[in-house]
Amino acid sequence: MRGQPDFGGGAAVTGGASQVSFAELAARLGSINIYDMRGRVLWLDDFEPTMSAWVVGLAGTASWKYDNNYYRSGNQCLKLSAPTGDISFTKFYPEQFTKRLGVEIAFSKPDADTAFRLGMAKYDGTDIYYAELKIDFSDNKVYLTSGVANAFVERFTHAGFLSQATCYYPVKLVADFATKKFVRLLIGGDEWDLSDLSLGTEGFPATVRYNVQFQLEQVAGAGGDLYVDDYIFTHGEP
Repeated sequence: MRGQPDFGGGAAVTGGASQVSFAELAARLGSINIYDMRGRVLWLDDFEPTMSAWVVGLAGTASWKYDNNYYRSGNQCLKLSAPTGDISFTKFYPEQFTKRLGVEIAFSKPDADTAFRLGMAKYDGTDIYYAELKIDFSDNKVYLTSGVANAFVERFTHAGFLSQATCYYPVKLVADFATKKFVRLLIGGDEWDLSDLSLGTEGFPATVRYNVQFQLEQVAGAGGDLYVDDYIFTHGEP
């Protein structure tokens, strides 16, 4: 092919627009992964059309339903109710992940007679290791699992949570199952270093490698409700 020389090839070029950041791109595309973007997404659920691959556990008078009033993104979320007992959602993963894992979800309108739990577990062929968080809304104390008995250890007291439909609190827990240590915890705009705390563990004959779970339980009085949305499971966390 014949053509003319490009006489402007050596001229300076000025960028017409700046590069779009990944955070902005996620927002433009409507992604739910907009809170803490460290790590690579393995699986997510915005609880929109149908329940996908969750195992639901119910005790007492606990129940759940889709809600179209108090969602964080899209058009619906989950409403968890635990007047008595508890309700849990568990997702199992047969894969063997080798990097740091993170689990994230957002909640709204917590009732003071309930507690919310969020965590991950890994079976290594002999023992199960747990990285689990519990927020007790009756006194705003935050607990983490630790030790051979897999008991909850009080870590700190949160400043408090607004129980309003317009306020969602994203929560993210990161753990390193290779070193068997917690890494960090994020709640809303705050972040805590947890690298001094070992994971909880106990012997248990399991058939899965990993599972993640979130749970609402009654801790006093009449129990109550909690709205949750935008679940994300990540690996390769720094």
